[in-house]
Amino acid sequence: MVDAGDFAWKSAGLPSVRLPQQRRKAELQLAAFAKGGIDALAPGDGDLALGPTWLQDAARVAGVPLVLANVRCEGSAPFAPAAVVERGGVKSVIAGVMAERSRMPEGCVVGRPAPALQSVLDAVGPVDLVIVLSHQDPQDDAALASAIPAADIFVNAGSGASLSQPRALPGAAVQLAAGSRGKKLGVATITLRGDAEGFETEGARQALAARLDRMRARLATARAQVDAAGDGGKKKRAERRVAHFSDEVGRLEAELEVVLASGTQPRNAISTVLRGLTDAVADDPEVAAMLEAAKVEIDAAARTAARTAIGTDEAQGRQPEAGAEPAAAYAGSQACAGCHPGPMAQWKPTPHATAWSSLVEVNRQMDLDCWTCHATGAGQLGGPQHPTEVTPELAGVGCESCHGAGAAHARSPMEHGLVGKPGLDVCTACHDGEQDGGRFDPETYVPAVVHTGP
Repeated sequence: MVDAGDFAWKSAGLPSVRLPQQRRKAELQLAAFAKGGIDALAPGDGDLALGPTWLQDAARVAGVPLVLANVRCEGSAPFAPAAVVERGGVKSVIAGVMAERSRMPEGCVVGRPAPALQSVLDAVGPVDLVIVLSHQDPQDDAALASAIPAADIFVNAGSGASLSQPRALPGAAVQLAAGSRGKKLGVATITLRGDAEGFETEGARQALAARLDRMRARLATARAQVDAAGDGGKKKRAERRVAHFSDEVGRLEAELEVVLASGTQPRNAISTVLRGLTDAVADDPEVAAMLEAAKVEIDAAARTAARTAIGTDEAQGRQPEAGAEPAAAYAGSQACAGCHPGPMAQWKPTPHATAWSSLVEVNRQMDLDCWTCHATGAGQLGGPQHPTEVTPELAGVGCESCHGAGAAHARSPMEHGLVGKPGLDVCTACHDGEQDGGRFDPETYVPAVVHTGP
């Protein structure tokens, strides 16, 4: 089992108020990785935001091998460049690389991936399989595969891409990717064939050619729609589809060219399956117990950090804006009830009204990754800046979550208007396809919250 990074945090920047909680979460994740028998983990730039030394120490305690070949901090390598694993008579080297343009913590620098990977291979000598845990853009994997022909499999986590089938790279290498936020587990089945070199996916040429034909047909349809659309928004939407399908056609043509260039030389076989880690997958009892214990400490870490940072811009990692709303700009939904009884009656039985209590039920209300989508005005100017500031009036996704801060409107309705018809962007700030598991469908969801009555 391997992982290619950003398991603990999503970017190179991490507000200090969040550091204690994210470190406790990382300890939990590392313990779970160790229980699963992970062979190597390549930290991403988001993971390094927790502190390279702290991360290495935490991984050592958990028993998780961290590998990163092209990063140096304070003049030395904080992580092993690679791990060598022998299993079933197959000797594999698993190396980690990071994109050269990655943002690094102070004192750390990123070197070129190709020389670093070549140094790993020179040091370990002959192996049966070379696996690269890549925290870089997918196209950079292609360049690295061209530079280092010995590389076989690239497990990519630099872009959040999700590949249902291996993608062909130069030199008969392949690229795998299982998406982001730990929502999927990629399972690869590898068959090594005698003196074969490189990899191929069974039926890859035929499948790629068929996908290319379908994409070309969609591109032709989109171009026809542009010609027929005239001016205005309809034409712009058709032009965006043309641009999207043109990019896809170019990508598929390049991938098919790589596959065809591999010729008829015997190749090893690889196939993959992405398994969704949904509620249908039973929790491991031991890991579930570890999670419940960690929740108590995560809660405590958030409350402790709040005592020093609450009410400051650092709490949300943002800068104050000119003309900022005053504190207590949000009044709570009950302040709306007197003038808007119909909308209030419609809102009360919806999941929005109980969004905060749904966190409390699972002891996640102090989770700084969750709370802002479950409280009114959370993280907004004039609203609560930390979960400890959420009052009973602001618990849940209330009227002001969509229509804007309403304290001034409640005092003087004619002088201070609100947003009458919020745009879809208000919804997708939380229903973004990632946090909600891709369940948000505007045609189904929006009518369920559209108000009736005054």
